[in-house]
Amino acid sequence: MLKHRIIATLLIRNGVCVQSRGFGNHLPIGRPEIAIAHLNTWGVDEIICLHLDHAGGLDAAYFDHIPAYARRGLVPLAIGGGMGSVEHMRSALFSGADKVVVNTLLHNRPGEIEAAAAIFGRQSLVIAVDVRREGGRYVVYTHGGRRRAALSLKDTLVKAEEYGAGEIMLKSIDRDGARTGYDCDLIAEASGVGVPVIISGGYGTPADMIPALAGGASAVAVGNALHHTEHSVCLIKAFLCGAGVPVRHDIPLRYAAGQVDETGRCARLSEEDYLRLRFVDVEQTDI
Repeated sequence: MLKHRIIATLLIRNGVCVQSRGFGNHLPIGRPEIAIAHLNTWGVDEIICLHLDHAGGLDAAYFDHIPAYARRGLVPLAIGGGMGSVEHMRSALFSGADKVVVNTLLHNRPGEIEAAAAIFGRQSLVIAVDVRREGGRYVVYTHGGRRRAALSLKDTLVKAEEYGAGEIMLKSIDRDGARTGYDCDLIAEASGVGVPVIISGGYGTPADMIPALAGGASAVAVGNALHHTEHSVCLIKAFLCGAGVPVRHDIPLRYAAGQVDETGRCARLSEEDYLRLRFVDVEQTDI
């Protein structure tokens, strides 16, 4: 059985990781290299770095930073933000990225994506689709959520697969940083897509991941929450394992089944357990 992936999303502005809400209100966190090393240590499956400065500009120019990212992570690394040509994608992949993330390019110059898929393979291409719910329907946005796209969501998904997407990353603008759970209706809109779907936006607790994965998502992306505690990935995976969700959980630090509750915190022990931990019989030792 294929295992679901927990993907960390790092948003980078002016060389600094930021937290985001609604694709705005960015709060500085720290250096991307430190965040990558931290996430790699605690067992995340993949890392996506999105450079917000270049979103929609098709002017990616941060390739000299990618080797430093790659050196600190041993998991697949995807890089995005302003990817505007095959040469941009080549530079990212040759600098140490395993995948590239494109968005606006699909609506402006899709031939570049098709050419890249032919050269590098579909497995190296993630097409991000930014979506906002308006008037009871989903509307696609480009340029980092600033401009409406001409295509409908359905047509965007069809075009993404047609031009070479190895994966599609659905990003809910409304739920970004809101901690209200993933948009399962949005996942259902992509049910006919023939490539893996990553859902992003809305993570609040590990329990939010269960309906998203059951609804058809291949992977769930988490952004802000993974900056709050060093054990966050371990806690998420322990909860999912306890709920019977197939995830890779082979990191040295492991929580046993039942030790983590649905909020992602260590479950409270009973008074009997606390007493048993407090009073331990120790055999007398002659020194």
